[in-house]
Amino acid sequence: MKNILFTLALLISFSSFGQSFSLDDLKELDSFEKVKLFCFENGFAKMSDGATKSIYEKEILDNIYFETKTMTLTFFGTGTWEIEFPKYSDGSSNTTFNNILNEVKKECEFRMVLEDGGEYICYSCPNSFFEKGLGNSYIGFKRKKSSDVVSIVLSID
Repeated sequence: MKNILFTLALLISFSSFGQSFSLDDLKELDSFEKVKLFCFENGFAKMSDGATKSIYEKEILDNIYFETKTMTLTFFGTGTWEIEFPKYSDGSSNTTFNNILNEVKKECEFRMVLEDGGEYICYSCPNSFFEKGLGNSYIGFKRKKSSDVVSIVLSID
């Protein structure tokens, strides 16, 4: 029994560690090449590649029932990209999503609510390519029923 509990504890810690990245990591993703490197280094696999968007996915464990869920990074041809974090089985948000959101609320400035297939709460952050005045780019957050989204919006007019 102790071995089973120990093994489950290891799985939980490794699955949480494997999906953990921060706002500082996202601040560096100012080109498709850097997004590809980020995907590789964080265990995402390319699922499709087209003229208008490229999709990368990573399997993660649910924190409650240890089911496999899929985290998706989509890079759009416009240069905008987003990471969609599946919610846990109990409906709570993914830990990495919450950590990034909390970092943004501490370090960045709220700018606007963008209506684009849902409400994106947009911030500009100092020392990043989505700082106000640099290409009019923002980091946005959207909550959905079964997932949460972090989006880097490169051009809002």
